[in-house]
Amino acid sequence: MTTKICVGCKEPRSLDEFYKDGRRLNGLWSRCILCIRIASKTPESRLKRNAYRQSPNAQTSLFKTSLKRKFRMSPEDYEYLLDAQDGRCALCKRAFDSKLLKLSVDHDHKHVIHSDGAAAGCIECIRGLLCSNCNRVVLPVLERDSDLQSDVVKKYLSQRPLKEKYDRINFGAAL
Repeated sequence: MTTKICVGCKEPRSLDEFYKDGRRLNGLWSRCILCIRIASKTPESRLKRNAYRQSPNAQTSLFKTSLKRKFRMSPEDYEYLLDAQDGRCALCKRAFDSKLLKLSVDHDHKHVIHSDGAAAGCIECIRGLLCSNCNRVVLPVLERDSDLQSDVVKKYLSQRPLKEKYDRINFGAAL
């Protein structure tokens, strides 16, 4: 079979004009790429998509997916770090309401030797949770200039609380 009928435009289309979908019996979407692109640009579809993205369920789902994909970290690991830091940024110690704002996961970008050989982050890279300002402004400056680093910052940069957790070392004593 080299063609398939699109359920949107009812036209016979080449198989390479359909997105792949491993969940379907034939491995392809039922609508062709062109129909999907046209449908996604309608005002109704944009409103629906934006409404979903703003919903609490979508935000939670996107956050969990991001943790898993970027850091191979579970939501429980994130909660563990948040509890260990008393809901505060690991550097500036400002308190944050975790229901309103998620702290950024800070990891060592120079850590390239992962225990499982993957290129993505891992629990061995993660140092803690930081507010947006510390993650994007303060920490990059401190990492570049060791003269600006206090003993507290040096200790923070060397810590790996999730690795320690999984190695059964108490994270609370490290802070």
